[in-house]
Amino acid sequence: NVIHLTSGDGEPRILASIGIEIHNKVIQFCVTQLSYNGEVTPDVRAQQFAAVAEEIAKYDNVILGGNFYTHTLADFDPIVDKGFLLVNKPYDYMVTYNTGAALDNIVHSEIFTSSDKHVIDNDASDHYLLYATLTYRE
Repeated sequence: NVIHLTSGDGEPRILASIGIEIHNKVIQFCVTQLSYNGEVTPDVRAQQFAAVAEEIAKYDNVILGGNFYTHTLADFDPIVDKGFLLVNKPYDYMVTYNTGAALDNIVHSEIFTSSDKHVIDNDASDHYLLYATLTYRE
């Protein structure tokens, strides 16, 4: 499933997802890369966050990873307001970009708990790998 996000005059952006059945539960795995600050207006970025929130709210079990290009984790409010949780939290964030910013995140449904959150610096990208263990609550 691919949703085209508003991009204004910037590069086209999407939210892609696929549902995979695991132990009789469908988990919706999603990925996105939103427009960066300066590429588009703040209104366009707000529309992107709102569209992502609306789309992932359609599913019960969601794991969304992506480069959200945000320096302000309050940008996630439309997503958090729908009951989703962040791995890279505003009060305890991990740097995921080589300038010291927390641009990347993992968003998940409340049915999951997250633990073992880490980042790995690497030479393959200017972004660091953000990962966590997500456990499905029965």
